[in-house]
Amino acid sequence: MVDLDFLVIEYHLKKTVALIEYKHWRGEETFDLNNANYQALMDMADRAELPFFVSFYRPETWVYIVYPGNAKSFEWITTKTEMNEHDYVRFLYKMRYIEIKKEILEKLQ
Repeated sequence: MVDLDFLVIEYHLKKTVALIEYKHWRGEETFDLNNANYQALMDMADRAELPFFVSFYRPETWVYIVYPGNAKSFEWITTKTEMNEHDYVRFLYKMRYIEIKKEILEKLQ
C-alpha cells in the first residue's frame, strides 16, 4: 500500500531530473523518512540515480519546506531548507540546468 499525497516527476527534455513528494505543511509533524512509503520512494529514486525530495507547502503563503530524501538529493540541498515561492521555482529550474525567465518569476506571488 502506498500513501502518497502528490508525487511529482520533475523532468526536462523528456528526461526525469527528480522525484518530489508534496505534502501539506501540517504533515510535517509526523514526517519520518524511515516510513515504508518514503523508503520505497527512496529506493526507486536511488535505482534511477535521481534525487528525491519531500516538500511541505503552505498554500496561504506559498512557502516550501524541502527535505532531502536520498544521497543524490544532497547534491542540491544538504539539510531541511525553507524557500519562498520564487526561490522554490528557481530551485526546480536549477535542477533542470536551465535559467528561469524573468516573465515566469513576475507571475509568481
